[in-house]
Amino acid sequence: MVGWHEESAPARRLRVALLLTGGRSRRMGTDKARLPREGGAIQAEWLRDALERASYRVVEVGPGVSGAAAVADAGFGPHRAIVAALEELDLRPQDLVVVVPVDLFRASVDALSWMWRVALEGPFVVRRADGPAWDLAGGWVASVDRSATRLSALWPGARLVTVPSPLEADLQDADDPRALAQQLMIERRGRIGSS
Repeated sequence: MVGWHEESAPARRLRVALLLTGGRSRRMGTDKARLPREGGAIQAEWLRDALERASYRVVEVGPGVSGAAAVADAGFGPHRAIVAALEELDLRPQDLVVVVPVDLFRASVDALSWMWRVALEGPFVVRRADGPAWDLAGGWVASVDRSATRLSALWPGARLVTVPSPLEADLQDADDPRALAQQLMIERRGRIGSS
C-alpha cells in the first residue's frame, strides 16, 4: 500500500497525480514513457519531475520507469489500472487525484498547477477547445464507479473543463510520431538558440 498520511498534518490536502505509463504506444511505434529527453532523462522521469515541481505526490501506474512509487498495470487497460492504484492508495476524503498520461511532452508546471485548481472544485474531464474531451479526470475517489469502462466514467457527474488558451500547447499530448518529432525539434531549436 502507498500511504503518506503518517507524515502529513491531519488537515493537509494531498495533491496526488497518477502518472499513466503502461500503454503499449502502438501508434507511436515505441514506448512513449521511455523516450529520451533533454539532460538524459526519459519522458516518464521528465514528467514525474514536472509534477513534483507542481507539488504533486506522484504514483506511477505502470512498469515503474518514472522513479516514483509504482502500482503495476495488469494489462486490462488504463481505467482498470487506475482503479487498482486507487484501491492501493491511503487517501482521505479531502485528498484529490489527477490522472496524467505520460505523453504530455510539453507539460509545464503552470498547466499542471491549473489542473490542481480545477480539481479543487470537484471531478472534471479536460478537453481542448479544438478537440474531443480527453479521458483525463480528477476529484475525490470515493465517487469512483468500479464498473466504469471509460476513465471519464470513473468520476460520475464530472464537469467538462476547457483548457485555457495559454495552456493548450502545454497540455497537448503526442499520439503519433509526427507530433512527437515536431515537439522534439522545437526542444532542439531552443537548445541551439540558447547556446
